[in-house]
Amino acid sequence: MTVPLPSPDVDDIDPAGGYRVVSFEELLQMKFNSDRLKDCVHLLDMIEVGLLDQSGLARLIPEHAAKLQRLLDHPDG
Repeated sequence: MTVPLPSPDVDDIDPAGGYRVVSFEELLQMKFNSDRLKDCVHLLDMIEVGLLDQSGLARLIPEHAAKLQRLLDHPDG
């Protein structure tokens, strides 16, 4: 039986220009928790534009850090 990964607290929302926006860390958590291809593509896009890199590994839970490391090691699949 797999243990469910923690979900972000979406009640902790930052107001930005009149919109309610989740923090970058919470967005990452949602993307890493999902097993959908489109979320993986979003993470790869974040890597490509420099929003995600090796420095982010230490801030992630081990399961998410492992996923990020795989994406960093094999960005083309």
